[in-house]
Amino acid sequence: MAELPEIIIISNQMKEKIKGKIFKEVEIHQKKCLNCSVEDFISLLLGNRIVDVSFLGKWFLILLERGFLLINLGMGGDMVYFNTDAPLPKKYQFKFLFEDGTGFTIRFWWFGYVHFVNNLDEHRWIRQIGSSPLEPSFTFEKFSKILRGKRGNIKAFLLNQKNISGIGNFYIHDILFEAKLHPLRKIETLKENEMRDLYDAIERRLKLSFELGGADYELNFLGERGKFSSEYYLVAYKEGKKCPTCGTKIEKIRTGGNFSFICRKCQKA
Repeated sequence: MAELPEIIIISNQMKEKIKGKIFKEVEIHQKKCLNCSVEDFISLLLGNRIVDVSFLGKWFLILLERGFLLINLGMGGDMVYFNTDAPLPKKYQFKFLFEDGTGFTIRFWWFGYVHFVNNLDEHRWIRQIGSSPLEPSFTFEKFSKILRGKRGNIKAFLLNQKNISGIGNFYIHDILFEAKLHPLRKIETLKENEMRDLYDAIERRLKLSFELGGADYELNFLGERGKFSSEYYLVAYKEGKKCPTCGTKIEKIRTGGNFSFICRKCQKA
């Protein structure tokens, strides 16, 4: 699943490649991803020009001359650009073709969302998205203010896109390990220095992946894979291997509706 580093990279590439282009054809093979009928969706896009591309949380925001095209890759997917000389991917649910013969396809691994809205205020999910941790405005003071007064465990809080956007179940394991926090640690018990350690860990892990081009299992908009591979993982997906700090065996534990990889010695409950 694309998370913040991959979202930023893809968004920047989309802006460079498709800004200013006009939709000529739209091909749809998974209509349940839409928020309107196939006929309405296609008619709203055809002849519409792309003004800008940005993102909010895990949503790609494509500003058009008339309305917005919103894309969320859901549990994972490939969104890949093609030109007139390049062969199309073998499988895709959506294909967007521009007047100049270029375009892009979307292949969802499971299920995603492709929505059209006239303005962002009418999209309930967009309205609820929290702050992005790699934005310049995301200071420690802002982060600590978000945490104060909240209850529940820290992992669930960080994964909730209404609180902080862009962090998913891929980066969360090593973020919590770097901060020496157990995923079930209660937010209300965090001390000031622990909040600071968590803030720093979020920035370090996400920036490292961004600088390496994102996760190596994800394709970017140009069809290339990132270089953030397993050699950069700390405890994530390393069940049974030694903790890089203390040598204790890394465990995989259930935390609510998902699993976490932890070192019990470094991340005490």
